Amino acid sequence: MLTVTGYDIVGMIVKAIRTSGDTPDDIRRCLLDIKDYEGVIGLLSIQPDGEVDIPLMPLVIRKGKPTPFQ
Repeated sequence: MLTVTGYDIVGMIVKAIRTSGDTPDDIRRCLLDIKDYEGVIGLLSIQPDGEVDIPLMPLVIRKGKPTPFQ
């Protein structure tokens, strides 16, 4: 889980650098504006406090297919 999340976070940082420039303030400002970044684990958004909304849904395998856990 940490590897995939880390991969997506690095992707968001790269997007911020390409979009805004390479100063820390520019990157921070751009990161806070990212909404619905299409990452490996789903759509990610950064909240105003800097926290990342990570879509987590526990799944179980039923009849050979991933199914939401209930």
